Amino acid sequence: LKKLIEEENINKDTLYAQRQNVASLALDDARKRLSIASIEYVIQKYPFSSRYDEAIACRDSLAFALTEKQNTWTAYKSFMDTYPRAVQVGEAQKRYERLLYETSTKDRTPEQYYAFASAYPSSPYADEAHDILYDISVPSHTLEEYASFVRLYPDSPYADEAYQAIYHLW
Repeated sequence: LKKLIEEENINKDTLYAQRQNVASLALDDARKRLSIASIEYVIQKYPFSSRYDEAIACRDSLAFALTEKQNTWTAYKSFMDTYPRAVQVGEAQKRYERLLYETSTKDRTPEQYYAFASAYPSSPYADEAHDILYDISVPSHTLEEYASFVRLYPDSPYADEAYQAIYHLW
């Protein structure tokens, strides 16, 4: 064995290079398969690889493409939970927020807008939900509509405005 090592000029550097080559070939093979599981295997098996960051980027990109095909708020939420460091997280967050809002308010009822705004107060769509809730709750701007609005949605940001309208209409 020692003679073979000397004849083939095998040393620490050549072993390191061969190890990198094996990891690189494994990543190339996994990329051809277009499988998250295959790429994840390479990431776990070859964390020393000089292409480690590339493998992670490839996995994240493939996972995001699959998420885009599903195009549901649950798919985007799952992507963000599974790959929190992916560069696509910002875009996934935007799409998640939009789809969650659209799904939660699909029937456009006051109850849905109120439920959404209450459940997701930090959503970028919470203000829009409050705006629409107010607009559809007081379409004719009558005393009865304002009174009903204040009774049903006392914690709405528009409650003070509705109280002012009641005062002026009284």
